[in-house]
Amino acid sequence: MTVRQGYDTHGTRRIESRIVIDAAPELVWTVTVGITDWPKWSPTVRAVQLLGGEPLTEGSRFRLRQPLQPSRLWQVTRLVPPVRAEWETSDTGPPFRAIHKVTPEADGTLSFLGLFAKRPRGILSPATALVLRTALAVENRALRRRCLAMSWNQPGAS
Repeated sequence: MTVRQGYDTHGTRRIESRIVIDAAPELVWTVTVGITDWPKWSPTVRAVQLLGGEPLTEGSRFRLRQPLQPSRLWQVTRLVPPVRAEWETSDTGPPFRAIHKVTPEADGTLSFLGLFAKRPRGILSPATALVLRTALAVENRALRRRCLAMSWNQPGAS
């Protein structure tokens, strides 16, 4: 697993986490976009309310409640099944864009989680950046655990 942070050329704060999961990309994608199930397996999510019903599509909106953060309204801005999902929020606090990417690898599936603060440098304090970096890493490890548990329970899985 790798976790990185930095700034892009426009001063946008970037926090990223990558992990390889020993599961099929289709399974990792299904778990990634199954947002209403996130509270069941991710300690970084307390509740998700999908507004408008399933399936998740571009334009879908959902309310996300996470530990130590206010509830936020997110909107799906890009959905490219089965490889990329993006959503944005700006209703409370700094505006963020989140990216989830699923990429087949020789030894499994790479899960990329990215969080981008859309304001200039300095919008996130070092303490806040540390909390967010830790949360992304925890979320990716939980995603791996969930996918492994699901792949072991599938017929024909060893």
